[in-house]
Amino acid sequence: MGEELTVEKGGKWNWSSVAVIGALTATATAAITVAKPKDPIFHLLSIHLTSFKFNLPLLDAELLLTVHVTNPNIVPIQYSTSTMSIYYDGALLGSAQIEAGSQGAKSCELLKLPGRLDGVELAHHAMKFMSDVAKREMILDAVVDIEGVAKVLWWGHKFKVHVDSHITVDPVFLDVIDQQNKSELGLFMMHDIRNKLLKESNQSGEGQEEEKEQGEEEKEEKEVYDDDYDEGFEKIE
Repeated sequence: MGEELTVEKGGKWNWSSVAVIGALTATATAAITVAKPKDPIFHLLSIHLTSFKFNLPLLDAELLLTVHVTNPNIVPIQYSTSTMSIYYDGALLGSAQIEAGSQGAKSCELLKLPGRLDGVELAHHAMKFMSDVAKREMILDAVVDIEGVAKVLWWGHKFKVHVDSHITVDPVFLDVIDQQNKSELGLFMMHDIRNKLLKESNQSGEGQEEEKEQGEEEKEEKEVYDDDYDEGFEKIE
C-alpha cells in the first residue's frame, strides 16, 4: 500500500504529501507539453488519369491522387470526411474526396483519392490550357480543410488543418514537377493559452528593452562624470 495523503492538524499538508502532489503535477505538465498536437503533413505525390475523354470543346476526366500523410504527433489522430478542391487559373476545376479515418502516432500513410475534373470549366480556359500543354507546365492549386481530434491523455483536442498546395504539373504525362505546401493548424482548446503566452512574451520583451535603455542612460551619465572629474584634476595640477 502506498503512503496515504494526510493533512496535519491546523490544515497544513505534511512534506511528503506536498512532494507527491508536486511530482504528479510536474509529470502531467510535462506530458501535456510534449504531447501538444502538431500539424499533420500532406504531400501530393502523383496524379493518374483513370478515365479521359476529350471531345472538343468538352473534356471528361477522372483522376486518382496519391497523397502522403505524416502524423508527427506522439498520439493518434482521427479526422473527418473532407473535400480537396483543385483550382486552375483561379477557377475551381475539380475536387477529390478524403474519407474519414484515423492514423497512428508517429506514422506515415498513403491515401488514394479519386477526383474528377470539370470539363466545362476547363473549356473556358482552353487557350491557356493549350499553351500549358505546349510548354508542358501546368500550375494547379489544391486546397483542403481537415478537421479532427488528437487524443492527449484523457482530453480530446480538436484541431483544424488548412492546407494550400501550389503544384506544377506536366499536363502531357501528369507528373508532379514541383509543389509548395503551406498548412495552418488551429487548436480550439489551446487558443486562449497561446494568446496568453504571446502577451506575457511581449511584456517581457518590453521590460528587457526598458532595462536596456536605463542601463545605457546610466552609462552615459557615468562617462560625463568621469570626463568632468578628469578636467578638474588637470586644472589642479
